[in-house]
Amino acid sequence: MSSTREPGKHTGMADQRQATMRAFAGAVLLVLIVGVFLPLVGSIVSVNSSPEWCWDRVPFHAVVEVAGGLFALTLATILLGSRTPGSNQHHLWTSAALVGMGILGVAHGAVAPGETFVWFHSTATCVGGVLFALVWLPGRIADSPRCRLVLPLTGAAALAVCVYSLGFPRMIPTMVEQGAFTTTARALNILGGLGFLAAAGWFLNRYRVTRRWDDCLFACLCGLFGAAGVLFEFSSLWDAAWWWWHLLCLATYALATTYSAIAYQREIVERRRSEESLRESEAYQRALSEAKDYAKNIISSMSDIVVVVSPDGSIVTVNQAACDLLGYPEDELIGQPASLLFKEEDTTEIILSEHALPVRGAMLRRLVREGSVSNVEKSLLTRSGETIPVLLSGSVMRDNEDEIRGIVCLALDITQRKKTEEVLRIKDAAIASSINGIALSDLEGSLEYVNAAFLDLWGYDAEEHVLGRSVLEFWAKEEDAAAVVKDIFVKGVWAGELIAKRKDGTTFNAQLSANMVESADGKPLHMFASFLDITKRKQTEQQLEEYVIALEGQQRAMEKLYEAAEVTGAALAEKLEEVETFNRLAVGRELRMVELKEEVNGLLAERGKSPKYEIAETELTL
Repeated sequence: MSSTREPGKHTGMADQRQATMRAFAGAVLLVLIVGVFLPLVGSIVSVNSSPEWCWDRVPFHAVVEVAGGLFALTLATILLGSRTPGSNQHHLWTSAALVGMGILGVAHGAVAPGETFVWFHSTATCVGGVLFALVWLPGRIADSPRCRLVLPLTGAAALAVCVYSLGFPRMIPTMVEQGAFTTTARALNILGGLGFLAAAGWFLNRYRVTRRWDDCLFACLCGLFGAAGVLFEFSSLWDAAWWWWHLLCLATYALATTYSAIAYQREIVERRRSEESLRESEAYQRALSEAKDYAKNIISSMSDIVVVVSPDGSIVTVNQAACDLLGYPEDELIGQPASLLFKEEDTTEIILSEHALPVRGAMLRRLVREGSVSNVEKSLLTRSGETIPVLLSGSVMRDNEDEIRGIVCLALDITQRKKTEEVLRIKDAAIASSINGIALSDLEGSLEYVNAAFLDLWGYDAEEHVLGRSVLEFWAKEEDAAAVVKDIFVKGVWAGELIAKRKDGTTFNAQLSANMVESADGKPLHMFASFLDITKRKQTEQQLEEYVIALEGQQRAMEKLYEAAEVTGAALAEKLEEVETFNRLAVGRELRMVELKEEVNGLLAERGKSPKYEIAETELTL
């Protein structure tokens, strides 16, 4: 036997291995470029070229995030459609990850920047990374009955997190503290980022074997999200680098979705050819029935309203959440026109393919015309005639010949959110119309809001003349105002009086009540203050004080007169006593003289002689 290998065969195998290695090296290089080089270099260039650039466009950010969420949900649908038992088992994990990221991403785009904003972004990154990392599990696990529940459970859990977070925002963990991301926020993003990086390694390894372009594309997607998660804490809201990351992620999402859609379309064509001979078979019907049951279970497990409408405009499927919220038994809704659930009564018909579909209401007409709608605020009618505000999303289902087979609608009850918005509107109106001056400042002391009464008190005619200025500028003595601000930070509240300085330089007495506004977790966010001009009250108090002083002077003068009168009265009493003593002596002498006269006259009368003395009437009355 000869041990010499055939030269041609050896060379061919070597060339094949080299080609495989070159392709693998190219894939690794592409992942590094998309997942590391483009994000980092783009961020560095954007920050250095425009360090002060900041574009805080919340609506545009919402469009980007919602678009990314819809791309994720679309991509998940495509992957689910292309997954078959025994092959592409990893589609289960990637689809579940994309469903969770899509739902949480849409919620992230729908809320205003704040704690909930960061919470939705961080949970989306964590859920996506953890589920993507599960592609490393053996393929047979994905086909087990229990694991098939991962997708509906992920969707239901993501929706539950959204509803719970929006309904109870104070219960979510603290994500931002004093302008920096908390440990919880960083941990969620880093955990998700590591999961994405692990999944990127799995897809690269798979590409080395299969040479499938979609594996390389998913490796790039995971690498990009992994780098974004790991480098999350270095991001800064609204700057050029931040927008670069968002647009790069959206572009990668779009590319992956487009490629997967094209690949899925090709797969559908190939599958159709192989299934034509099995379409009427019992096995095919059984599989179709199982698929319908599986889809029905998914719909039934959702907490939001799900309604499926047939091409003739009638309701064919509703979930339990729809029955509970609208107050209908399921059998009363099935077969009824979908317009039953909407306030509009327009009966305009739209011709669709071979069907004359009576689409009642502007909402359904728009949905059929555009193919899909997302997060449109509408009102649904309950059985009792009440209306329920909802966010409505939907899409038109078409078959392989582009014929309309139905409309799927998903509605989220936003009753509580509308109530909260109304309470806030009433509160804002009350503050704006208050006769007291109201001001809100940030923790640095810069004014963020003032009402009309504040502008009137200080003599300004527009908000832009005061917003952004320091609160210390509006007081006669800035050092006194600075001490008050410091006291508010220490105690949380302050009440007292300060001398305010108007725009024209005049001053007035102001009564100030201030306190710190705390977040749900007790962290200070703003300073709130209420002002009242008490100049007239101070003037009245001054006049009263002067009047009291005058009364006190008069009282002291009266007291002196009273003291003098007491001294004079004592002297008069002494003289009067002397007079009375003298008078008593004089009266006693006169009485004795009268008695003697009477005795003499009596003796003379006894002897028969005339009285010697005449006694006057006045003497007898002494």
